[in-house]
Amino acid sequence: SMQGNIGMVCNSAGLCMATNDAIIEAGGLPANFSDLGGSAIHEQIDALLHLVNSDSNVKVIFINCYGGITNIKKVFATLAMCLKTETVTKPVVIRTLGLESD
Repeated sequence: SMQGNIGMVCNSAGLCMATNDAIIEAGGLPANFSDLGGSAIHEQIDALLHLVNSDSNVKVIFINCYGGITNIKKVFATLAMCLKTETVTKPVVIRTLGLESD
């Protein structure tokens, strides 16, 4: 947990650190440091999103994923399920880049 209001979810510690710096450079403040990892499954992603969403300081959730280790299709499928079940109730911004391997 950190002092800001932008919930941050990334898929590697390095990408989390770079995203943290980019948010600060753009004038924002991260509310957390959340790494969903390269082999996260639906339940883990759902739990992480629930945790970030439940933080009262978080006003928006920024998801930044690189499809090198993480399967972007699976991340999107999980996000769609979470949004349908109202796990995430705050605005979400998603940025992805990379592979869409199965």
